[in-house]
Amino acid sequence: MLTPAQRRQLLAGVRGRRPVEPERLPLARLLAEQLVHQRAQVVMSAGLGILFAGTWVAEQTATRLTVLLLWAAVACVAGPLIERDARRARRFLDRT
Repeated sequence: MLTPAQRRQLLAGVRGRRPVEPERLPLARLLAEQLVHQRAQVVMSAGLGILFAGTWVAEQTATRLTVLLLWAAVACVAGPLIERDARRARRFLDRT
């Protein structure tokens, strides 16, 4: 079990901000692979956005519109961040 500080150090190593200790390299590679596979979340969030849009079209209420707009805002912010982390993780995997 890693402490929160150790997890932050490991993530910083995968992102290229600090070197990874040799004994932590297998764990860092595992973390990098998980970050690369998180790209699927962007596709799933797009599908969920379509679902929210469909429910709003079926029943146009202020609550459904609010949920749709909030989800769209979250997806627009989180999507590029997930993609950035995935690219950095792929570079880390290519280097090691």
